[in-house]
Amino acid sequence: MNAFSTNYVPVMPGPTAKERAAAVTSRKLAAMNQAKLDLHGPSPAPTLTAAQKQAGRDKDRAIRAGRRV
Repeated sequence: MNAFSTNYVPVMPGPTAKERAAAVTSRKLAAMNQAKLDLHGPSPAPTLTAAQKQAGRDKDRAIRAGRRV
């Protein structure tokens, strides 16, 4: 899934360089990330179409059958 696909869902932005510099310890950075998560909510999971799911199953079967994909 990338930014060019039709059903791309952007993820929650991570800490900026300024915020990372301000959070001297990893505990502070974790607390800041949790605060952002509480504010914005979790990033929505990308949804796959039925065709994409079927393509994934076909690829999985081909790999298990020993074919190169």
